[in-house]
Formats: sequence, structure tokens, C-alpha cells
Amino acid sequence: MLSERTRALLAPADPARGLPVPPPLLAAHDLIVKAEQEAGDTTRRAPRVGRRLVLASAAVVAAATAVAAVHRDHDAPATLPTGGGLVVRPVAYAIPDHPPAAAKHLRELADRIGDAPWDTVTGLYTFHHVQEWGTFGAGAEGGRYYKAAVDDHYNWFAADGAGRWVWKHLPAQYRDEASRAYFEAHHDFLDQRADSQGNSAPWNRPPLPTGTAALSSALDVAEPSNVPDRLTKLYTDYAVPRATRAHLLRLLAGLSGYSWRGPVLDRAGRAGVAVTYQPPYAYQELLIFDPGTGALLAHETLSEQGTASVSRYVLILETRLTATTR
Repeated sequence: MLSERTRALLAPADPARGLPVPPPLLAAHDLIVKAEQEAGDTTRRAPRVGRRLVLASAAVVAAATAVAAVHRDHDAPATLPTGGGLVVRPVAYAIPDHPPAAAKHLRELADRIGDAPWDTVTGLYTFHHVQEWGTFGAGAEGGRYYKAAVDDHYNWFAADGAGRWVWKHLPAQYRDEASRAYFEAHHDFLDQRADSQGNSAPWNRPPLPTGTAALSSALDVAEPSNVPDRLTKLYTDYAVPRATRAHLLRLLAGLSGYSWRGPVLDRAGRAGVAVTYQPPYAYQELLIFDPGTGALLAHETLSEQGTASVSRYVLILETRLTATTR
């Protein structure tokens, strides 16, 4: 399913379009559960989302300070920069326990959002810079160790789908310190993937939906567990205008199962506000919005089995309108 999500993001820029996608070595959930059961050193375990991360203030500045604090374990940051990559741990929530329903807060956000950078300019091409982790992964020793590639996407697409794409492969990131140490000593196929780029010919690219009925269909609101992926696709396909961003927030506010987590810092260090969706499965969906523009900044999927672990994240690092594909 994750490979299908990535192909939906890439659309015609997918270099493997039309080719079969091999099954993963192990499901991310299975890897996480097995690793937590077998790991002998528990001193560096990621904190359980919603249970152990207690922040003192709902203000963005205070939340930023608190996030830095709870992201430390024996004076080491939770996302550890190393020569071989990063260790991925959950984003800390300002409201970790007993979060309120998100509806009221999402409607208030929709009422106060301002312009995004792309709202006040025009351009032939919509540019997106998106990073995704968790689509291409490798497990070892029966799932005890796990890492996944970071795919760095740069896409320029006109309204008809014509444009250019660049796909870079950044150093892999690791589920925990033990996985980082293991894979630094054992190379695998993830270390051999080449960067790629190309041009896209015009294709039947649909316009951004407008209106309640069309946006509800695009989000697939009848199936709430599909909404986070569908929302992410809209924000990685289009430069969503202000009125539509507000409309999407209000549609999200009308859905059940969404909780308000308050101010957070996303994985790129940007201040945002977060909501989570908890389906009747062993995972949790996290959506982080820009508090000023209402635009989606990040989407993460977390396992809730044992200690919470990140199984996938998408960062929307830049959106703009431009006259060229450079």
C-alpha cells in the first residue's frame, strides 16, 4: 500500500510506472512489534505517544521548548544525526493524554487562516518539495533491525500534467539505535538506489476539486481511515488556495475520531498544530497543519503496539508557483 501511495504522489513522474511492485520484506508493523519484543536494551526506547510526553504549555513557543526536552534521552536528541543517517522517533504532542475532539479547534483554525506564499502569485507550474520515509524498507535478523530509505521528491507540474521531476535518495533512516549500528556494518539494496529525473508529457490531470461534494469525494469521507492519505495527496498534487484550505479543515472537523494534540514541532523543525486519527487498528495517523495558513505540513503513521514507533512519514517542505521548471 505504501508503494501505491508513493506512485500516487509521483503520478506520471513515477520511474517504475507499469512495473510490478515487489512485496515488502516484512510489514513495518511486524518489524516494530518483533523488535520491541526482542530488544534487550530499553534505555533508548522511544516514548509512547499519548502516554509519557507531558508538555506544560499550549503556546507554540513553549511547545517548541518542551518538544526539545522530551525528545532527549540521556542528553541525546530523539532524531539523531549521524554519518549513516537518522534514528526516527515520534513527534511529541502538547496534549499527550485524553486529547479533546478536534472539531472545535479545526473550525477555529479555518476561520483565522491567512494567505500562503502561493496565494498571492501566479505561475505556470506548481512546484512541490516532498520527503517521504517508510515506503522502501529493509529488515534483518528476523525483523529485529529495520531501516527505510528517504525519498526526496522535487516536482514541477503544469495544469495539464506536463512538467519535470527529480527523485533523490537521501541516507536511510533507522527505527532505533541498534538498527543504525547494524546497517552501518551491513550494506543492502537500499544503499544502491540511484537518483533519477525526467520530464512529464501532458496527461489527463484533473483539476483541484472545489465545493463540498467534490472535496468530500476527494477525501473519501465515507471511509475515515482513507482521509489522511487523500488529504496528503491533495497537498502534494496542488497549490491549495486559501478558501479550499479552510473548506478542507471544516470537512475534517465534521468527521468523528479526530483528536486535537495542540502545538507541535514537525520533523523539519517547523511549528504546527496537530490532530490525530485513531482507527480501530493498531496504528495512529498524525496530521500537522501550519497554524498561520492552514496548509498541511506533515502526515505520519505510527504503530501503537508496545512502544509507539513511526512507520511512515511525509513532509511537505515547500509549495510554490513558478514560471519555469527550475
